[in-house]
Amino acid sequence: MTVFKTFLLMFLLTSKNVLKTLSLDIRLAQ
Repeated sequence: MTVFKTFLLMFLLTSKNVLKTLSLDIRLAQ
């Protein structure tokens, strides 16, 4: 259970960073 929570937390942090990068790319594209 603990391992699953850690994996989920890492996944959420990674997805947040990806979203930030995508939003920055979109801003630069415009």
